[in-house]
Amino acid sequence: MHHQYLFAARDTGAGEPQQLVILARALGHAYFRHGGRRAHGVHIAFTDVEFADFFFSFSIA
Repeated sequence: MHHQYLFAARDTGAGEPQQLVILARALGHAYFRHGGRRAHGVHIAFTDVEFADFFFSFSIA
């Protein structure tokens, strides 16, 4: 779901700062909050990012 927001933002001309906010929220939700089951008060932010490389993998059932 978060990837859709990120790609939509990119495709509509969102700047890098806005895309980083979306990415930080997605990573926070997926990794630190574990899909909403923990760490509810954690705030995630990307600052001074020079390079990030991600691999997305999903399967369609």
